[in-house]
Amino acid sequence: MRAMNKSIYLEKNTSTKPTHVSKRRILRAVFLLVFSVLIAGNPVTVVGQDSKLIEVPAAKVIDTPMASFAKMLPGEWKVTAASGTSMYHTWHWGPGNHSIRRFTNGKGADGKGWREVNVYYWHPDRKQICLLGFSPFANGLSEGTITFNGESADAVVDLHQIGSRRKMGLHWKFEGPDLYHEKLLEAVGDEGFQTLVEFDHLRSRTAFEREPIIPDGAELDSRFPEHLKPFEPLLGKAWQSTGKWLGKSFDIQTAIEWIPRADMIYLSVKTTGVIGESTHLLDGYLYRHTGTKALRCLALANDGRVYEGEITVAADGGVQIDLKCYGAKGMQRQIIRFDFQNDGTMQQRAWNQNEVGNDLILELMHERRESERQLGDDQAD
Repeated sequence: MRAMNKSIYLEKNTSTKPTHVSKRRILRAVFLLVFSVLIAGNPVTVVGQDSKLIEVPAAKVIDTPMASFAKMLPGEWKVTAASGTSMYHTWHWGPGNHSIRRFTNGKGADGKGWREVNVYYWHPDRKQICLLGFSPFANGLSEGTITFNGESADAVVDLHQIGSRRKMGLHWKFEGPDLYHEKLLEAVGDEGFQTLVEFDHLRSRTAFEREPIIPDGAELDSRFPEHLKPFEPLLGKAWQSTGKWLGKSFDIQTAIEWIPRADMIYLSVKTTGVIGESTHLLDGYLYRHTGTKALRCLALANDGRVYEGEITVAADGGVQIDLKCYGAKGMQRQIIRFDFQNDGTMQQRAWNQNEVGNDLILELMHERRESERQLGDDQAD
């Protein structure tokens, strides 16, 4: 059946010590400065169910690895299950158009609220478009790659769910500017990939009319998960850092939001000064890996760099992220450390790792302020 929701099938198948201090070029320092405010808060606008018009700026991605995704914007995409319930997707460019995020909100085939986040990004080391996805059933975590071929695309995905790891496939076939057909597949033994379900995505240039989403128990969206507790004090707050670097002023603001049901934290970093007004510098995703149980981080910078690593929490409550930074010139290991002070400020330090020790490249303080609104407000149930 073409008009079925994939959630049906997914449910049924079931311390480092720093040593040296050194100077770095201003551009590298700026990006490390930006990444170092990863765990902070400030409002971000994402189109929600009460919006009448999806306004997404045109992206200049011609002749880039991500160019094929330009067809997903603007507008809102709808997929309807046989039960009559629907989900709605909106697409949003990441920094520098090196990545794109799809936010899904709606009801699953069983009528329960559903939120899902998928990010697609160019990996400079792997030379592939990679994907990372978060879905609510069994804490679904998707990791894979996707390839476009004209008016179609194919993805191979490892789907980690509680107690299982499944090999999944996706096939998209575009049938005009406002319609694409999707197949969800699963690898079954020696038979290879078999189709589980097919469905159509229909685009509207304005937001679809729909009834409010009634949560299946409001407490499900208000109960913050235990495994993300190290970040809970930062929710609902906005963190800002201002100052000067090599004689030039900077002003960095970071947006952060826990996405209920998708069970992850999304953040967005913007800056004024140093390298331009209102520049979108970085997107980040903080989550617990369903398979390994490790706290992990993915961050995507507007110069195309990809940061990947694991998060540890010290006994004193400090948070450390051990990263691999992939860019045009290879891989650099980095450490970022956050320490919360008694006066409510947050200290942040960053080091580059090398063979003889760790080079301290950044140290500054962040002050917090109340957030006026949060990302989830636009998709409120």
